[in-house]
Amino acid sequence: GAYESIENLCERIDAQLLNKTALEALAKTGALESLGMARREAYESVDRALRASASAREDKRRGQGLLFGAPPPAADSASADPDDTKESLEWSEADRLAKEKEALGFYLSGHPFEKRGKFYARLAGHTSATLGDVPSGESVRIAGMVSSVRVLTIKQGRNAGLKMAKFLLEDLDGMVPITCFARTYGEVKDDIVEDSIVFVEGRLEREGEETAMLLDSLRTAQSIVN
Repeated sequence: GAYESIENLCERIDAQLLNKTALEALAKTGALESLGMARREAYESVDRALRASASAREDKRRGQGLLFGAPPPAADSASADPDDTKESLEWSEADRLAKEKEALGFYLSGHPFEKRGKFYARLAGHTSATLGDVPSGESVRIAGMVSSVRVLTIKQGRNAGLKMAKFLLEDLDGMVPITCFARTYGEVKDDIVEDSIVFVEGRLEREGEETAMLLDSLRTAQSIVN
């Protein structure tokens, strides 16, 4: 049958399978919302639910299950401010999306770039989808969210020992691989931050069907819009 509560879920599934890490991941991704709990509320209930289910299992093992079942969930309504709403039990949108990506490796219910992405695309002039019409070697500007940042140490040549970076720039249409060589990296490294919204300008490189960009400059969206 349907699970009645987070405690009921923990009690009915083998603790070896549904440990704290797995249960927190379910809460972060919204999988426990069907139990009538907001994500933050479910996440903060994990320890209590695991303790209650462990106690219930021990009682059953001792043959006392009928007398000493799992304690009911704490009645939040008794101590909560009557003016509180369910939103007070939920993370902000930014935190919710961050938790999703932390648990899954990708965004599920939305994207940080979604709200202002079209506006930023108009300011930039291009999106990842329109780069296919731009000749290789031409400079373009696009806006997006930084992801999959890798900072590398150059091992050979005149820049040996210096740092460079590679990352993906995600927008509403797709993503573009970005390479940032040592000189530019020294100028913009503080703004190459995972999940930050930025405008990048650089030279296109095309190999087969894949389009990439060599970075010339990078500015945060906040610095441009403000």
